[in-house]
Amino acid sequence: MNANLFKRLRSDSSFLHPVMAANNNMPTALDKEQIFGMAEKEMEYRVELFNKLTHTCFAKCVEKRYKESELNMGENSCIDRCVSKYWQIVFADDVAA
Repeated sequence: MNANLFKRLRSDSSFLHPVMAANNNMPTALDKEQIFGMAEKEMEYRVELFNKLTHTCFAKCVEKRYKESELNMGENSCIDRCVSKYWQIVFADDVAA
């Protein structure tokens, strides 16, 4: 995460929890650290998920020898299906958990 954005988010706690904001109860430093720790873990998870999706679908759909500088129609179609299936599986796992 961009360091300046992270500092700005740390200083503005209004978005942290709607109930706290509504009751004028400001989160403690420990609350903020826990919330940001969870947000960092979530971001790491999403980046890892995206990287796995990219690697998996690229390896499955794009020929090893590049014949053209852009994806052809078959590769595009394969990637669309691969990404769609990948997200369906990930979403089903998240709902089941």
